[in-house]
Amino acid sequence: ASLAKVFATRFHALGNDQVGEEAADHGSRAGVKRILLTHVSDELDELQVKKIASRKFTGPIEVAQEGAVFET
Repeated sequence: ASLAKVFATRFHALGNDQVGEEAADHGSRAGVKRILLTHVSDELDELQVKKIASRKFTGPIEVAQEGAVFET
């Protein structure tokens, strides 16, 4: 797969660090080319989650916004 959807809602009790690391770990294990972060809890900082994920995942990481369209 060239695109992984990482749903962070189940991590709502976790902080930015754990969600970012979890997204990077899942993407790396799945062998994806890029990560699309969706459903990030309002209690988390989306850009911080992205920054933390980029420490472990070298491909592109994007944060979905309402109305955005992503090509596969």
